[in-house]
Amino acid sequence: MVGIRLKSVTKTFLSKENRIIRAVEDVSFHAQRGKITTLLGPTGSGKTTILRLIGGLETPDSGEIIFNSPVDDKKLGYVTQYDTLFPWKRIGENIGLPLRLRGERPDQLKARVGEIARMVGLEGVTDLYPYEVSGGMIQRAAIGRLIASDAGIWLMDEPFSSLDEKTRHRLQDILLSLVTKRGVTVVFVTHSIDEAVYLSDRVVILSSSPGRVVDLLDLEDERPRDRLSTRYGEIMERLRMNLEEVLKG
Repeated sequence: MVGIRLKSVTKTFLSKENRIIRAVEDVSFHAQRGKITTLLGPTGSGKTTILRLIGGLETPDSGEIIFNSPVDDKKLGYVTQYDTLFPWKRIGENIGLPLRLRGERPDQLKARVGEIARMVGLEGVTDLYPYEVSGGMIQRAAIGRLIASDAGIWLMDEPFSSLDEKTRHRLQDILLSLVTKRGVTVVFVTHSIDEAVYLSDRVVILSSSPGRVVDLLDLEDERPRDRLSTRYGEIMERLRMNLEEVLKG
């Protein structure tokens, strides 16, 4: 089932020198419910702009963004590569903030936070503050807060890019498990070809500024995907060649 559909979306900005900058132009693709759609492209290809357009933080100059999900699934969650936790709140309080805002009773909130903490591997650290834990744990908490929000659409802007390889791979597996269990629509931004191949059901390849869709690649390979397999290497090479062509202009 299609969760989000972009139809001929264009967005421009005005620079400090009053020049018109075309961030994305005539972008069309769809993201399916229960799947991960990844935006892959060079710096300046409009990946973050597309996320902000989907999230309602920017308005397209032309085109449409259509949400085909049920009403309850139209809530949006947003995770970036940066630490977005409240530093004065404990990890558990950060995870449980959406529940608290919805008026959950204290006993229900505590139980739910504990359940979510187990899902994302944060047992035993919910009473700590963000400055007391690693970057990987901070991103786990951010994903936990997404779960607590009951958002049906997850917008993820390079959430694992600043993490070490081992932690990044672990969080990728956690994300895949959550998407399968919860059936959310994920639009994921990355610069990493490996991450795109490992996570994605669909890869949208974008050109340099202005960002245009230059290729769509649907991946139906079973999970978990073997990074050492011939098939994995072939997909990596196809995406690498596409990006090289994009950079050549």
